[in-house]
Amino acid sequence: MRKATKILLITSLCLIAAGVLLCCASLAMGYSGGFGITGDFKYRELNDAPSMEKLELEPFTGIEISVVACDVELAVGDKYALEYEGLTAAPDFSVGSDGVLRFTTAADKENYILLLNGLSLSLGNAYGEFGTVRIYCPANAAFNGVSIDGSVGDVDIVGVSCGDLTVRADSGDINIQGLTAGTATVESAAGNVKADSLNVDGFTLDSEYGDIDIVGLNAGTVTIGSDYGDTEIRDFTVTGKADITSDYGDVKLSLRDGGEGYGLDLRTDFGDVKVNGKNYGSSSTGMYAPAGIPIRVYTAYGDIEAE
Repeated sequence: MRKATKILLITSLCLIAAGVLLCCASLAMGYSGGFGITGDFKYRELNDAPSMEKLELEPFTGIEISVVACDVELAVGDKYALEYEGLTAAPDFSVGSDGVLRFTTAADKENYILLLNGLSLSLGNAYGEFGTVRIYCPANAAFNGVSIDGSVGDVDIVGVSCGDLTVRADSGDINIQGLTAGTATVESAAGNVKADSLNVDGFTLDSEYGDIDIVGLNAGTVTIGSDYGDTEIRDFTVTGKADITSDYGDVKLSLRDGGEGYGLDLRTDFGDVKVNGKNYGSSSTGMYAPAGIPIRVYTAYGDIEAE
């Protein structure tokens, strides 16, 4: 290789490396909140993040939320109220003639979301942070339905009673406490799911990447599917049937009354099955009552433990 060619090649590589470093630096500086790249790819100095807005609302009978790069919190309060902060554009919200509160984050060029092989990686907004929306309702409020659809951000639900609950999060943790509902459907693409004190007729949970941790699940029917992550359910009661599957991860169940009245079907392809401390190898069927309430657990790679 001629000397001139070598020099040209080395120079090109150095320029490429410098470009990558400058790109990373610009994103980092944008995240720090001092200055950054806006949605139209121009540098501008950033002011302080938008201030918090809190509004008292008339009573509503349902909730529908659709947000991007925003945490969502439903909590008990003295009055019906809406609070939001950290959004770089005013959201759209209203209580319709059907009594449903609808809240949507406006299209905002300053929200950066990278999709890599179907996984969402958010860099936040131009202020280097997520927005937050909080909805408060009295403790005795009961909704016909609650629907939360979040692309990137955590979802926290505390003390909610409703006919049907639907929660979907592409990237972010889901936390549910003190739920009473007809049916509850939870979908998590990437994030942990935690729940405490659930009383529902039907419970469905689909998790792709993340752990599942539930304490106090009282349900008619239960369907849980996990691709990658451990699943643990403590203080578990089901009156109809339960079907729990996991591709990669351990499953641990703590049944009320030591499992009396349940028909267990526990199977793993690669792992151990234990019931009340006793090892049954790779499969265990009908340990308590073959004709009891069926609980089926299957994992391809992982241990199963029931007690």
